Amino acid sequence: MRRITSLACAFLILMAFGLQAASTQIAIKIPDIPGVKKPRREPPKMERTIEPAGQAPAGDVETNSEAPPNYDANLNANDLAIAATGNSFLGTLEPVRIISKSGGAYKTAHANSNQVVWYSANAIFPFFDKNEFNSIRRDYKDDIMDFLGCYGKKHNLGSQKVTGVESGFRTVSYYGGSPDQMRRAVQAAHKRLAELETELKSRLKARPNTFLSYDKNPAIWEDIAANRDEHLRCALGTVPEKSYADSVWVRAHGDNIAEKQREVEAFDPNTKRYMVSTTTYDYLLFAVSPRAREQWLKDANALDLRQSKYNTIDPALDALAAAAAKKLPTYVPGPANFAFHNPIEERMMKGTLGDLAKLTIHKIGLAHNTWQISKDEYGLLPTSRFKRGYVWVRDTTDDHPYCHLYQINIIQDYAGGGTYGASYAKFLDNTLQGCPAGAR
Repeated sequence: MRRITSLACAFLILMAFGLQAASTQIAIKIPDIPGVKKPRREPPKMERTIEPAGQAPAGDVETNSEAPPNYDANLNANDLAIAATGNSFLGTLEPVRIISKSGGAYKTAHANSNQVVWYSANAIFPFFDKNEFNSIRRDYKDDIMDFLGCYGKKHNLGSQKVTGVESGFRTVSYYGGSPDQMRRAVQAAHKRLAELETELKSRLKARPNTFLSYDKNPAIWEDIAANRDEHLRCALGTVPEKSYADSVWVRAHGDNIAEKQREVEAFDPNTKRYMVSTTTYDYLLFAVSPRAREQWLKDANALDLRQSKYNTIDPALDALAAAAAKKLPTYVPGPANFAFHNPIEERMMKGTLGDLAKLTIHKIGLAHNTWQISKDEYGLLPTSRFKRGYVWVRDTTDDHPYCHLYQINIIQDYAGGGTYGASYAKFLDNTLQGCPAGAR
């Protein structure tokens, strides 16, 4: 084999070093040359490698404008930390690792990128997992909102400092309705604060005061959760005695009652099958029955509305009752509801009505002589068969002069193989109707 000259070796070595210096992006493969060692290749330097410790660069230090200038958590090199910078509205949280400290500033490497950033001491806090904190915030945000105003009052902080905005704190009037409804809503939020305290302590290594708004400050959450009874007393103290001036509850029900009045006034027994549309609340019954109306208001914790100058519910129901007095007597069931009779099935229907001595039954019967088939949601397999049954009655215990039409179906459940089970009666509906002429 021909021996390679020293000059050729030198040339090859210089060329290899030159190519390596020219680009850190191209991998250069140096061939094996007998008697010559390959040059040692250093790994390419990345743009964001950790720099050696040194003095903080003038004018290039991130700060926390909300924190006291002399705040310092006194953390050590290689500690994990949270960098909380900016202000209450635009603050950010970044996990970092401390490299060194110099002149009231920390040199850090971002945990996710190794980018070197200097932070003032008042922007560096004991580490907590910000993803865990964000998860806790999502789960308990609605609960904590009721007490932020009390936290601000306790620490003499305005809404800008606590919430990041100047529009003020959320108050208990957010819930609308009666004062009792507001108290119950706040008490329900208070019950969840014990669970919140456990979550904070088990999932966050530290809960420092970052001096930013509540969504970036676990110390606010811990203060409210740990001192929940104190904050509850404060929040309950803000419940207004009367809160119906701009009540969403009053407005919504008032609108619904007015709609029912329009339906009653437009009712014509010759052209309309139903007097009013079906809704969650039986406003027509509340209008004509003082007892039913009072029970409804009681269940809604709104009885004190009646002592309020903002009570628009009673006048609206009274107007609906006046409209009903004109139209309800004309709203009576047609003969098709009682076209067919079966003594055994009618006896089963009566069995669902309780104390028959309190009822005057004007008519009873079935709308079908043959079974109607109910099928599954796909319309393929039978689930039961039924006959619609109706009972037109006057309940003598009512505190209004109207009758009822009860729908009570006779049902047989599907048993498979084309067969059905035993018949039974099921009470399905109760609508106010007029009574037969001359009947009471």
